[in-house]
Amino acid sequence: MPPVGLKLLHPLKTNSYPITQRFGENPQWYPLTNGHNGIDYGIPLRTSIYATLPGTVVRVAGDNSGYGNHIRIQHANNLLSLYGHLDEHNWHNVQEGDEVAAGWEIGFSGNTGHSTGPHLHFEVREGTTAFDPQPYITLNLGPGPIPEPASSIFKVRVTADPSLNVRSGPGVVYPRIASLANGEEIDVLELGGNEIWVRTAKGFFAFRYNGNNLVEIVKE
Repeated sequence: MPPVGLKLLHPLKTNSYPITQRFGENPQWYPLTNGHNGIDYGIPLRTSIYATLPGTVVRVAGDNSGYGNHIRIQHANNLLSLYGHLDEHNWHNVQEGDEVAAGWEIGFSGNTGHSTGPHLHFEVREGTTAFDPQPYITLNLGPGPIPEPASSIFKVRVTADPSLNVRSGPGVVYPRIASLANGEEIDVLELGGNEIWVRTAKGFFAFRYNGNNLVEIVKE
């Protein structure tokens, strides 16, 4: 049985997308699991996908059948979440071994694997047994599970020309997920990584790299 009081952050952060296949439906198509073992959301290609709980990324892989390109995250209480049928190109923002928080953007939806149209297959297991995640899904985990500082520690202005890469983690080995234009200002939430990488609401970027400052602190 799932842990008492379990809450799962919605992997799309919205209820606006339709559920196209529910847990346990169509056992004739899934004889090994006696029905569909997750929830399918009908969504456009390259819709952002978010981690449902804090945890460790244990698999980032793809195949031509089944889940297609997919990500698996191991959580506390022997829980594991799976996000399947992700996009064909630049489909993940995480690597195996990464520690992620609930609500982190981990990848983008697609139509890979055994799929008849663009959608997300969202699956949660306790041990090796999948259970219906629908009763536990929420749009807000409440205070505590998402480790965000209450406010910024300082604000910076981008001095890199023409732009500054924003990455999914504190280092150039992490995928680029956005960019900040020269002169743009943004709040810094946390320091970390070599050469002073900083975390913001948009992701991570280097405060200083190869001896050069890429941003300047804004004087309040």
